[in-house]
Amino acid sequence: MLSNIDYEVCALIILIMILALLKVENNVRTFSNKIFLFIVIFGIFDVFLDIISTVMVSFPKLYPAFWQDICLWVFYAFQLLLPFTFFLYVTSLHNSLKKKSLPVIFLCSIFFIIMTVILITNKFTGLLFSFDSSGTYVRGPFYPFIYIYGLIYMIIVLIDAYIHKKFMQKKYFIAIIEFMIINIVTVLVQFFRNDILLTGLGIAIALIALLITVNNPYEMVDSLTGLFDASGLKESLTHCYNMHSGVCHIIVIACDNVKRINLVFGFEEGSKQIKAIADMLKKSVGKKNAFRFVGDRFVLLCHDDKQYSNAVENIKTYFSKPHKINGIDAKLSACVCCIPNPQIHKTPEKLLDFLDYIVGRAKKMGNGTLLYVDREIEAQYFRRRKIEEYLYKAVEQKLFEVYFQPIYSTKSGCFESAEILVRLRHPTLGMISPSEFIPIAESNGEINQVQNCILHKACEFINEWPEILTKINYFKFNMSPAIFLNTNLSEDIIKIIKSYDISPSVFQFEITETTATVYEKELMLWVKNIKNEGAGLCLDDFGSGFANLNVIMKLPFDVIKIDRSMLIDALLDKKSKVLYESIVKMIRHLGFTVVSEGAETEEDIEFLHSINVDCIQGYYYSKPLPPDDFVKLIL
Repeated sequence: MLSNIDYEVCALIILIMILALLKVENNVRTFSNKIFLFIVIFGIFDVFLDIISTVMVSFPKLYPAFWQDICLWVFYAFQLLLPFTFFLYVTSLHNSLKKKSLPVIFLCSIFFIIMTVILITNKFTGLLFSFDSSGTYVRGPFYPFIYIYGLIYMIIVLIDAYIHKKFMQKKYFIAIIEFMIINIVTVLVQFFRNDILLTGLGIAIALIALLITVNNPYEMVDSLTGLFDASGLKESLTHCYNMHSGVCHIIVIACDNVKRINLVFGFEEGSKQIKAIADMLKKSVGKKNAFRFVGDRFVLLCHDDKQYSNAVENIKTYFSKPHKINGIDAKLSACVCCIPNPQIHKTPEKLLDFLDYIVGRAKKMGNGTLLYVDREIEAQYFRRRKIEEYLYKAVEQKLFEVYFQPIYSTKSGCFESAEILVRLRHPTLGMISPSEFIPIAESNGEINQVQNCILHKACEFINEWPEILTKINYFKFNMSPAIFLNTNLSEDIIKIIKSYDISPSVFQFEITETTATVYEKELMLWVKNIKNEGAGLCLDDFGSGFANLNVIMKLPFDVIKIDRSMLIDALLDKKSKVLYESIVKMIRHLGFTVVSEGAETEEDIEFLHSINVDCIQGYYYSKPLPPDDFVKLIL
């Protein structure tokens, strides 16, 4: 047997190399990674003691029986620990180490407890091993149970992995199968050929497979900064939630002007700044607690108040001073969101969604915002979540309410069209405006269903009141920019309208100038199809600051709506007034119909009449009305 310890020596070298790699390259803080580290350590002790025991047994006269007995006892202890620890490792991969799983884990630990009792009492029973009067090692009657014990846990692991297969990644499941096959083969070989020591080598090879596929310290690491990435963040948060340890505070850093640095100084310089920021964050909270979530966004997990306050001060100091970029003093800034006690969010997924919401809120407040999350902000987020959850029901049950705001014609002196608006009545939150729920529908991918539902409601109203078309020439329908990603958009819209036996010419579709600029290519095809069916096209919010006049001139708009903000400025400033009047003249000279939005006072109306706008929309003439009130006003 001594001649066969070469396999065990090779296994020991491999396991030590794996341990060194794990200690040098920190893994994400997860329970499975911790157990994997223990398996490697147990494997090292197991193989090392196997080598020492083999040497002692081969030369019994050189070593006292007492030392042989201790060495073999400890060796068998690790032989028992390894299969049971691997069972716990597999359960951790599908997040089953929770209170509800404890009875199952306890039941599966019975074999470990029984064998441990046999090992503890072996000194008196000799069931596993003993030494004869000459000091020669003798296998006991229960010695084969060491191998049977290992095979039992392999079977338990196989059953457990199969039952929870849908809860773990496919590569995890395959790696577990590979681990078991390698170890079962080596255990069986050694069971029938006691002169060949292969179990240690089997453990080493199997752990290499797990290291590559499951516990790879490089897998969840951002290649640029060396920090853990978004997957690493989610794994760390999942571990915290499963272990009920949580984190004391979370800090989110969203850099403001890295993209600008990329444009001005080049991508390489922008990458240097990202790495410098990452190094600063790493020093503030340690590598295991710093994550590059996405792009120029970082997340820090702080486990105590002192670490949190120090990190905040370090971040403020870093972004308050100028930084040399190609010899130029440049100011970096970032939106920093400080979130105390995030345990209010019950799952990692909900917490990550909250982080995204908070960053979006901070960005809207401006560059360099330092936002401390309080109860009011959290309440606003939970309101958003309630609306988001209710949207599914609203779409399914068509709970949206359609309102109509009539548009006054200065030429005919009466209402000639109306804009279709939408409201949503929540059972506990009350009436919700589209400015609140439409962005939510856009972000969660439901905007197509929402707009189709609104269009159905509008068509149902027209069918119910066909005589309304004797007074109203057409209805304006707002188009969300997000739906232009749908390649079948125009076909879907026309199909809905025609299903009610309504001509598409009854509708005029409103597109904001931002949409016209951003979705230029998508719009071209959509507009062509819509116009071919006889529907109208209106440019909404002209003057809000994003218009590309070249794009606007390419599209066959019928109507241009001037944004209310320009009307407010015109009545406060002479230059703005001249600009407003010039824009109206230019638009009319180009052949477009001009609609002025936001008229609320007598002064507004007098000014708009004086510059000969075609139509006026605003509270002065009518606020948005529910269907019955709208019918009474028009008919």
